Amino acid sequence: MPISGIRTDEKKVIVRIKIDESSQKRYNRFRHDIEVAFDNPEIKGYGGFTDIRKSDSDLDLNVCYGKEYIHIIIYGKKQTRNRIIEILNRHFVYMNTKEDNEQ
Repeated sequence: MPISGIRTDEKKVIVRIKIDESSQKRYNRFRHDIEVAFDNPEIKGYGGFTDIRKSDSDLDLNVCYGKEYIHIIIYGKKQTRNRIIEILNRHFVYMNTKEDNEQ
């Protein structure tokens, strides 16, 4: 499941992941690693939307499922956001761009 885009601003990071045949398996592994790294945060699901948060570690993560993409919005301090991006990079690869394919 490739990461097709990342947008960063001062308080959040938005990650767009293209859904493929292994998307659910990779997402489940990513979510498990988040649970371990942040000591079992509170997880609530609302049919296509998941909210993962833990106030004492500044974790606030929103996951939105669409038909073709998963959007992960990461809020929190820069250190927390970077830690989540490191976990994300263990499970997902970056999508090749047109320029990458031409080389």
